[in-house]
Amino acid sequence: MSPRCKPKSLENICLLSSKLFFENVIESISHTLIDIPSDHQRNRALERFIDDFKANFLEGLPSNQVHSVIQHLLSAIATCVDRKKDHWRMDEDNKYASKFTQTVYIITEFVNLIIIPSLVHLDLPNVVKMLRTKLYDLLIHFPQLRSLLLGSGSGGWSQVFQPKFIQALSFMDRLVHFSLNYDASDEMLEVIQKTCGGTLKILDLEHSFQVTDAGAKDISKISGITHLHLFHTSITPFGHAILLRSLKELLVLVRGDFLCDALEVLSHECHDLQQDYPKLKLREFWSSEQYFFHDTEQMTLVSHMCPEIRKMMFQFSEDHLESFSILSSFQYLTELHNWGGDFYRNSLDDLILKIGPQLRVLYLIHVDEIDYEALVFLSQMCPQLGTLGFYNCIFRDFQVPTRKCHLNAMWAIQKFAMVSESDVEYIVTLLQNMLNIECLITGSSTEIGDEDFVQIQSANQLQKLEELRISSSKSLTLTTVYSLIENCPNLRLIRALDYWTQVSDPEIWQLDVYIRNNNLHVDIR
Repeated sequence: MSPRCKPKSLENICLLSSKLFFENVIESISHTLIDIPSDHQRNRALERFIDDFKANFLEGLPSNQVHSVIQHLLSAIATCVDRKKDHWRMDEDNKYASKFTQTVYIITEFVNLIIIPSLVHLDLPNVVKMLRTKLYDLLIHFPQLRSLLLGSGSGGWSQVFQPKFIQALSFMDRLVHFSLNYDASDEMLEVIQKTCGGTLKILDLEHSFQVTDAGAKDISKISGITHLHLFHTSITPFGHAILLRSLKELLVLVRGDFLCDALEVLSHECHDLQQDYPKLKLREFWSSEQYFFHDTEQMTLVSHMCPEIRKMMFQFSEDHLESFSILSSFQYLTELHNWGGDFYRNSLDDLILKIGPQLRVLYLIHVDEIDYEALVFLSQMCPQLGTLGFYNCIFRDFQVPTRKCHLNAMWAIQKFAMVSESDVEYIVTLLQNMLNIECLITGSSTEIGDEDFVQIQSANQLQKLEELRISSSKSLTLTTVYSLIENCPNLRLIRALDYWTQVSDPEIWQLDVYIRNNNLHVDIR
């Protein structure tokens, strides 16, 4: 039987109830204050209430709860504004326009409640735009922040927020994590380098076209950076090369599709100066999103300068590489996401033979020539594989060879995705041998039915299964769902039942009732 819902702790009940509490407070106070005729008196009363509420409630919160409570507060403010807007739409003659505007102003002023000394994390990307803009005005009040995630600013359309960001950042000397997409600039980076260059570890400037090589020079002075997001900025390969040469602790270039171009600049510099190639600590490789495919010379350069690569997003093309063999030079590679190629003809099997024992994660996307023997080979060569995924791959007709060829038990597999069109025997055979699987994902082209799950469970009871994500099905019914709930003691999530054509809405409703009546901790929505 799936796990029962455990009673919530008093702490969790309080946190979950805080949003409703804030909504009631905000609506009650705004309803009272709106009747004060004088703007000055109304604003003074609101300021006094906010100061008292902070002093008596928010400033006394334990530090480990501040972030959660603040997120609930911001959500409550947004909810109150939405309710007021809905009420306004119902007012056909618009005779209360002034009162509506004043009420919304009062509600949004409650964002001032977050100005408390114990706030060290401010996360704005998911805050509604109206409040986010207002919060930008308050940034000057948060010099104590360790993490500041500003979201997308104006989306790159305007520099209207630049002065506010720069002014606030000039006081934030403790930042460890800073993120601003689209609106970051060279001027801002100069301030960041001077103010928090000694503490910053994570810097995210994606899609900020106002960041150029001048900004890269300031970033290069922030020696402690370990994670850098520079996807789609105006930094050239020469600027990227400066960063790679200067940032000795850099581990991750998130979506760093410019890596090969920057390494080529570095290689020319080393050649001109007759120096050895630098050894970088980078752990991730991301294929170029401009020209996609890389040749032997580029990948050899990556293997020499970035020997510690652990995760690779690679796109294969016969026009650039004869085979996958060049990837075997990455001795620390544990996670491979590969697009393209043929399993046998392009010697992907030879690569698996060499690096299979160290792989923990393997995703094959648009790979051809996959058959039963290929799966047997993977089961034998990848004993530590915890995640395996096939996306839009071409599988040959299922056929077990006459010679002795058995699939090994894949004990380490916890997550398996089959999002490819294939004979159902493939997924049945694989699941029968994945005894510790926790998450199963299938796509719309992967057809599996009730009788297939019966066959799977005859060999593997799926005792560890926690998540079932079958995006659509023409033959599965709730018979399988009830069987899994009954036999999988860890099952807690089932997705996309609405897209199972054999399952009706009333049946889903009955399943929901069954889950609630039995107090089961299973999410089907």
